[in-house]
Amino acid sequence: NILLSSKPYPIFSSDIIDFFNVFSSLSLPLCSRSHLKPFSAFFFYVRSRNLNKLFQKGSYSPNSVGLGPSLNIAPSNVPLNAFYSLLFSLLSGSPCLLRVSELTLIALQDFFPILDKLFHSYKDRIPSFSIVSYPSDSDLTSLLSASCHSRVVWGGDATAAHIRQLPCLPSCRDIFFPNRQSYAIVALKSLSSLQEPNNLMALFAKDISMFSQQACSSPLHIFFIADESQRYEAAYKFFENLDSSVSSLDDNFYSSKDCLESALDLNLDLPELDPFYSGSYIRASSLLPDESDPLSSL
Repeated sequence: NILLSSKPYPIFSSDIIDFFNVFSSLSLPLCSRSHLKPFSAFFFYVRSRNLNKLFQKGSYSPNSVGLGPSLNIAPSNVPLNAFYSLLFSLLSGSPCLLRVSELTLIALQDFFPILDKLFHSYKDRIPSFSIVSYPSDSDLTSLLSASCHSRVVWGGDATAAHIRQLPCLPSCRDIFFPNRQSYAIVALKSLSSLQEPNNLMALFAKDISMFSQQACSSPLHIFFIADESQRYEAAYKFFENLDSSVSSLDDNFYSSKDCLESALDLNLDLPELDPFYSGSYIRASSLLPDESDPLSSL
């Protein structure tokens, strides 16, 4: 009740920036633990120097204030995004009620003692916030939605459709993140000119291996641009290098190179190729150059 009746604050206030800067300095040492390493990027991002740059780039008015209490439904598959949702809610001057799944709650638990300490130190200087967890089918979401001035919802099409149907204030603003997929287009001839292709493969392997390819920025499909005569050799080389890079991250890797070789030998269409890695997959497709296709010049 206290949070839902909280007033909005000025956006990008110095106290909010200072809060996250201290949160960063106290939390970064924890990120040396293997299971917390993915969080290090967030804590570098929220340092005061970077947040001040964000404010300057945005050309925001110093007199702007938030909307009021904001209901944030964090994604269950990427715990890190819960912190980003909290960050932008508070930077926008809006008190934040952040709902997380039980798995996300467990993933964030190492940082809660720090957050609790900081909350009591800054509670009269920054917007209020609360991190809660309850079943997704609970009526509590409907009750909270009816009192919030904005709703930020991660979780796919079904979650977005459900939240849209819940009662809200007439002036409520919504930001939804429904199902999304990313694609990668690889001009195979360009790979041969790279001076350090192994470094590129290592970076690509990290991208597709994090979050089991369920993050919207992780490419789920790979399309190749190549001459028919180069199709087999270049694609084979690509997956050979990729296998080596991903295998160094996880031994339980089903060889995409072997899948590619089998598919080509059997003259199968590459879109049907599903090499699996940790329950996720890369679908490889072949695009032949076309003079009318702007992608052919890549």
